[in-house]
Amino acid sequence: FAEKGLETLQKSAEVALNRYEEKDHDLCSKLQKNRSEQDELRKRLAALQVQEAALEDERDEKKATQQRAEQTEKRARDELQNWKRQIEELHRCCQAALSVMWQFKEGSFKLINSSIVNKTNEERHLHELDILAHKTLREALVAASLDCKEVIKSSDASLELITKLVG
Repeated sequence: FAEKGLETLQKSAEVALNRYEEKDHDLCSKLQKNRSEQDELRKRLAALQVQEAALEDERDEKKATQQRAEQTEKRARDELQNWKRQIEELHRCCQAALSVMWQFKEGSFKLINSSIVNKTNEERHLHELDILAHKTLREALVAASLDCKEVIKSSDASLELITKLVG
């Protein structure tokens, strides 16, 4: 009986050892597979970290580019506003210059017309003065000729009287 119990115990121990070895082999196999998976996951994690860093760099570069573009746009808008103010100022100056030129033109027309009227009036006045001078000269000549006629008459009378007295 004891031998049978030993045999059974030995078989039980062998079965337990086989089960333990199978279990150990299975656990070692799972451990090896787990380590392989961990290595693979580490590699994938490292690749993802590299990819993430590259994406971060790209994002930073795009952000910097966007900021430069926004600054360039702001400078361009400011420059356009400055140009707009300058153009508006130039427009006001041109409008003022056109107004001055129009007033100068109007003044020139008035001055020319006034000069023409003045010249015409002056010519008319000179003509009137000329006529008056001719009339005065004629009247003076008539008066002088009448005086001369009187002097001649008086001279003739004196000459006649002298001739009678002498003769």
